[in-house]
Amino acid sequence: MNPGTFNFWVDRDTKPDAFDPGMRCRWGEFLFEGEKCVVCSDGPTLTATLRMGSEKPIRLFRIPFVLTLARRHHVTIGWSKGEMKVYLDAKLIAKVPVDVSQLSD
Repeated sequence: MNPGTFNFWVDRDTKPDAFDPGMRCRWGEFLFEGEKCVVCSDGPTLTATLRMGSEKPIRLFRIPFVLTLARRHHVTIGWSKGEMKVYLDAKLIAKVPVDVSQLSD
């Protein structure tokens, strides 16, 4: 697994209801092991999915994501050595093991 990072901002002023139940918002995409990975909020969770829209999507993670302050937040997703780490405002909020062997399907 080649290491990498993806950064984006969550701005409650421009998307105030993005993490409300029943809402879905696309935050961006990046390449992960040669595959397009899409990052979305799905209600109060943050998801990263490979092959979105295909018959065999691969969910890399789905984590609770609660924003308590009505301000802009910086999110970083980093990966190396078989795991992804998700940071909110430079604080680690999740570590997720990633099995790249499932990508060879």
